[in-house]
Amino acid sequence: MEVTYALTADDYVNHQLYLASTSDRIRSNRLRSHVIATLALGVLALFFYLQDNIYLMFYFLFFTVICGILFPVYSRRRYMKHYENFVRENYKDRFNELIFIKVDNNSLLTKDKISEGCINMSEISEIVEVSSAIYLRLTTNMSLILPKQQIARFPELRHELLRIATQLQIPYINALGWSWK
Repeated sequence: MEVTYALTADDYVNHQLYLASTSDRIRSNRLRSHVIATLALGVLALFFYLQDNIYLMFYFLFFTVICGILFPVYSRRRYMKHYENFVRENYKDRFNELIFIKVDNNSLLTKDKISEGCINMSEISEIVEVSSAIYLRLTTNMSLILPKQQIARFPELRHELLRIATQLQIPYINALGWSWK
């Protein structure tokens, strides 16, 4: 099976956000930042309470609650902005460039403006399907992004990838409900 498509900046950003959402390190960093910011404001509220400064105590208590509620929204936007800037800086030459992939029984042949290569099927560690794309994760911590909107014969490609996952006994992760949070 052969497919030709082009990736947009959003495809790269969504892929980076998916990887970030599945990374234990990034999830723990986000949680730690949330806890530290909320606790710091709470400690300030406690400090002013002990100093009998009720006005500042309520001021910092108010911001402790606001931080506890809104910090996840801030963190989500901050990471999204970070990855948008990262993609714009590092992948700008790859936007809307045609990518050709040929799926054989034993390998994936890929060709784009920059390179041409052959990936052994045994190097695929997992296949992840999200609502906008399929990510072929490789053992080298690299991925191939297959955007659903860009591929004309997508149902056939999905069927072929399910067959490959079954044949190679690798996970086919159905993450259609995934969204960046």
